[in-house]
Amino acid sequence: MAAIATIPIAIALGTRGLVEARNEDFDVLGHDPLVVASLVALVAAFGPALVLVDGWLDRRLPRPGPTDGKVIGGYAIVTFLGLLLTTFLVLPMYLSAPLQFVGLALVVVGLATLTTWILRNRGGSVVPGWLTAIGRVALATAVVAGLAVVVPEVQGALG
Repeated sequence: MAAIATIPIAIALGTRGLVEARNEDFDVLGHDPLVVASLVALVAAFGPALVLVDGWLDRRLPRPGPTDGKVIGGYAIVTFLGLLLTTFLVLPMYLSAPLQFVGLALVVVGLATLTTWILRNRGGSVVPGWLTAIGRVALATAVVAGLAVVVPEVQGALG
């Protein structure tokens, strides 16, 4: 079910990276609906694929204990690389027009997620309902704002 739920999220947050109405490629390709649909479908497929890979990795990667220095170090390296990619590739796109509102909503989602992880890591098994609600509302806001940007881009790419 989670894999299906990610489809509109992926479309709303990722389509702008592939489909821009002013892109000259659409002039060359003749604003072909099949090309535009293929690009949107490619983005849509990324959401479920990410959920499936995440579940697969979650079942196979070791869960570090307090003395598992090598595992913690490996996770720290991957986290650092993700932070660099996010800082230099993702944030500039989402914090500039026309996606700045989407980006701000995603920052709230990220902070809610980070807070949840910290609470769970400190032994809290129950996450406060208000924190979950903030994350979900911020994600819904990002999706709606993303679709508001993406729909006109797709329409423009169609000609």
